[in-house]
Amino acid sequence: MFESLDFVYVPCEDVVGTSDRYVEELGASLRWRARTRGTIVACLALAKDGPLILLADHLQGDGPILRHRVADYGAAVAALCAAAVAGAARLAIPHGPLAEFRAPGGRRLAVYQRTRPGQARPALRAASTADDANESSRISRKRTRSVPNARLAFAG
Repeated sequence: MFESLDFVYVPCEDVVGTSDRYVEELGASLRWRARTRGTIVACLALAKDGPLILLADHLQGDGPILRHRVADYGAAVAALCAAAVAGAARLAIPHGPLAEFRAPGGRRLAVYQRTRPGQARPALRAASTADDANESSRISRKRTRSVPNARLAFAG
């Protein structure tokens, strides 16, 4: 059912500071960092192969979400539901549809199907207020992509 573990989605209170430390102390490669509408997400690679690390300040909980790519999203979701895995929160990410579950032991996992393979970072759409535009331009450290008049689109 699972093709690959593509992302480890990690809650992080200080995305800028933590991603800088990953780069400086662990030798990670910062793929991108975006801030918009009060949310900061950074994408890091620790190795040439393997999952990307997504640090996110909006993510609730203490543990990461393991995001697995699947070839058939509908079949994977049905199989996980049939296996009595808790959850099934469904949303859309830039790559395609995603469903999040609680695995045995309470760990979070997600499955997604890559239906939009050209997407490498969160999709952006216009901000609804001047406050959104002003907030998206405030960031204190370099290498962070600030997107005026835009916000992250995590669903549909």
